[in-house]
Amino acid sequence: MNRIDIPATVSTALHQIWTGPLRDATVVAVFERAAYLDVSDRTPCLVAVVTRDGVHQPGSIVLGAESTQQPLRQVSVGQAAQIGASALVLGRVHVRLTRWWNPRPHLAARAPRQLLEFAETIEQAIARLQASQREHHSGLVDAADRVAASLAVGAIDEACHQARRLIGAGPGLTPAGDDILAGLIAGLQLLTVRSARTAKYGDSEPGADTSLAAAAATVGQRIAGAATDRTTFVSAALLAHAARGEVAREVAIMLTDPTPTAVANVMRIGATSGPDLCLGIVLAARTIATACTADAGSDDRLALLAERSRR
Repeated sequence: MNRIDIPATVSTALHQIWTGPLRDATVVAVFERAAYLDVSDRTPCLVAVVTRDGVHQPGSIVLGAESTQQPLRQVSVGQAAQIGASALVLGRVHVRLTRWWNPRPHLAARAPRQLLEFAETIEQAIARLQASQREHHSGLVDAADRVAASLAVGAIDEACHQARRLIGAGPGLTPAGDDILAGLIAGLQLLTVRSARTAKYGDSEPGADTSLAAAAATVGQRIAGAATDRTTFVSAALLAHAARGEVAREVAIMLTDPTPTAVANVMRIGATSGPDLCLGIVLAARTIATACTADAGSDDRLALLAERSRR
C-alpha cells in the first residue's frame, strides 16, 4: 500500500508525547473530521487527529488536509497507531510536524466593565443562535454558579464538592456538565482583569483576579483527577486540558474577540458542547468582574458570593 505523507501543526500540549520515545496508541473514535487516539500508559491521555476544517481541540494534531480530501477514510476504531520521535503513524498515514500551535492563549487584560460587556456579547449571540438549539439544563448552570461563587470566596473544598456534581452530568460524548465546567475553569484562568492602578500607571501589578485564577487551577486539577472514573474518556481528557487553561482554537479566538462569527464557530462544536462551553465562559467573565469591582462594598460582596456558594 502507498504511504500517505501529511504535514500537520501540533498542539504544544502534546510536546512531550510528540518529541518523546515512540509509543503505541489505539484509535477509540473516528468521525469525518477527527480521529481520537488513546495514548495512555499509566495515566489517561487522549490525542485528537483532526482535519484542517475540524475542531482544533487543545490536544490536537491538525492535518494539512481538508475533510473533503478524506485523509482519515481508512482509519477505524481499534486500529493501532504509533506516536513519538516527532512522528505519527496511523495506518498508511504518516504525519510530520510543520509547526506548533499553543492552546493556551495570552489575552489582553480587560477592565471589569469590559468583562461584563464581553459576557453580554456572547450571551446575545447565544440568544440569536439558540433558536434551533436545545434548552440548557438550568440545574447544571445553577451548580456551576455555586462552583464559581465558592471559588470567588476562596472555598476550594466546597468548589470541588459542587464541581463533582457536574462531572458526567448530561448526555453526549462530552456531557453538558463537563463542558460548562471546562468553560468556567479555563475562563477563570485565561480572562484577566486590568486593575485601575495598572490602567493609570502602566505598571505590572497583578490584577485582583490572580488568586481566583489560582483557585480555579487548583480545583481544575482536582476534578480532572476525579473525572477519569466519572465521565467519558474524551470528556475527562478535555477537563484535564481546561485545568491547565488550554482550550480549542475556536474558543481561543472567541476569547480574544467575541465577534458573531467567532461565537457561532464555538457554538457549532459538537452536538451540544459549544453552547455549554460558552455558558461556562460567560459565568467566568461575570465572576471575575464581580470579584474585582472596586465600587462594591467588600464585605457585602463577599457575603453575597458566600451565600451563592451555599445555595
